[in-house]
Amino acid sequence: MNLQYEIKNFLDADGHLTMFPAKKKNQIITLFYLASKIPAVQTYTEKEINTLLEKWHTYNDSCTLRRELYNYHFIGRTSDGTAYYKESSQPLPSDFGIDTSFEPIDIFNGLKYHLPDYQLIRLTKKHKEEIFDLYSSNPYYFSLTQEHPITSEESIADLEAIPENFPMKQKFYFGIYQNRQMIAVMEYLVGYDYEHTNDIKTIWIGLFMIHGNYKRQGLGTELMHTFLQVVKENEIHKIQLACIESNIEGYAFWSQLGFKKITQTNTVLSNKETCPVILFEYD
Repeated sequence: MNLQYEIKNFLDADGHLTMFPAKKKNQIITLFYLASKIPAVQTYTEKEINTLLEKWHTYNDSCTLRRELYNYHFIGRTSDGTAYYKESSQPLPSDFGIDTSFEPIDIFNGLKYHLPDYQLIRLTKKHKEEIFDLYSSNPYYFSLTQEHPITSEESIADLEAIPENFPMKQKFYFGIYQNRQMIAVMEYLVGYDYEHTNDIKTIWIGLFMIHGNYKRQGLGTELMHTFLQVVKENEIHKIQLACIESNIEGYAFWSQLGFKKITQTNTVLSNKETCPVILFEYD
């Protein structure tokens, strides 16, 4: 669970709390969020702790926030009440019955949270024409895998393509939109890797493609850096992908991001063609 994502409706674009939630669970998560903003290396007067909290909320009620942080043992104070400090032993979500165990959806939710200027939409057949438009804008890629331009029907093959016996709920195939225009598409599988370890904390990137009109503007690097950040936040062990052997652009892109070549093999693409690929891993 991404705790910050859970209270996104109570935060503005700059991460400031806009109101104290009514539900107890969200209140506790809010206190975890605020406590993360308090350095643990010094003591504070009441005025100083209030000033610090003022930086992270917009509705002018530092006294309530300070009191709640104290009541739930995120901060302590000296016996004479003149100094406050962050408790060295912080509460855990489990202390309040909050389950933070990892779920496949956490990566997608984290991406949505960290990309507030974009809309992320999981794709279905109703997005067929948008997918076709984006795929068609990348003739170089499809020239590596087939002898004819991508067709509308071929463009939706990725919607349901998964490894044998892999649970569909762990496949995330989505479009990234800006101003209602699909500018990128991505597919990843949670809990899949080349070695078939069945480790839920692994990610397989099946596809990442930028619309041809938006290439060479740094968009792909920006989006993938955000994806890697979210993956790290969720303590994923490794990320793997297969890059078509003759895809010079793809090889350079993944290498620049820090992915390392681990082996070469053949794979069957969604169009049923067998293709030599280079396997990359980001550990």
